[in-house]
This record gives sequence, C-alpha cells and structure tokens, in this order.
Amino acid sequence: MVESYPVWNTVQKLVSKGLLKVINETFVPDFKKASKILSDYSIRGIGSRVDILFNEKLVGERSLPQALEELHENAVYFLSGRRHQVKKIAF
Repeated sequence: MVESYPVWNTVQKLVSKGLLKVINETFVPDFKKASKILSDYSIRGIGSRVDILFNEKLVGERSLPQALEELHENAVYFLSGRRHQVKKIAF
C-alpha cells in the first residue's frame, strides 16, 4: 500500500493526540475521547452557547449571535414540535 503524505500526516496527528491507537498493528479510534471533543462542538453556530431551560432542566441550546435574535423576552421558541414562550433572560 502506498501511503499518501497528507493522509499519513493526519493519522500521525490523531495518534499523537490519543484519538487513534495502534493495537495489534491496527489503527483503533478512541471513541470515548473523540466523543468528549465532539460534545463540546456545535455545528449550529460559531458563538458561545446559550442554554435553554424549562422547569430548571436543560431542554436545548442556541449559539450566539442567533440566540440574541431568537430568544428575547416573550419570544416563542419551538422545541420538538412544542411551543415554549421565553419568560426570562438571565446572563
């Protein structure tokens, strides 16, 4: 097998970060470590995250600056097909 330099370079970086391990001459991903990194990443936006709470339970999130436009007092927020009205904004 001929290794492509960019691919091999990426594999080496993943190994050095502990995201990929070599076990019995086979590359094995560390799903637990990768999952932790991905849980901190949001594809919805690029800003800080705003938590959405209902009865003191986390039910959703929005990224800034979208949250500033969508989650003002008295705004109606749709979550899983149900309507929720914003009662209070806390910073």
